[in-house]
Amino acid sequence: MRQRERLHQPWQDVLEWLGVAKDEARAFALYKQACDGGNTSSCIDVAVCVRRAQGWQGRGTCLWLYKQVCDGGNMYGCALVGTSYVNGTG
Repeated sequence: MRQRERLHQPWQDVLEWLGVAKDEARAFALYKQACDGGNTSSCIDVAVCVRRAQGWQGRGTCLWLYKQVCDGGNMYGCALVGTSYVNGTG
């Protein structure tokens, strides 16, 4: 998960440079909209937001989202399910 979060960092820097204000609530809403529309990669982003906001308490929601991503054919989601079980967060 940390690797995926790091991939977002350069884009955050560019947005900051362009003067786009950080708005986590708006980002979450857009990720969720895309996830609900079938974009499985966005479901991973929703899980990242949940984990950041809820910490340990959000682990069940994150796992459920990872499973949905995996069931949708996204192998990265399957890897995240496995990682959750290995780390004891599943």
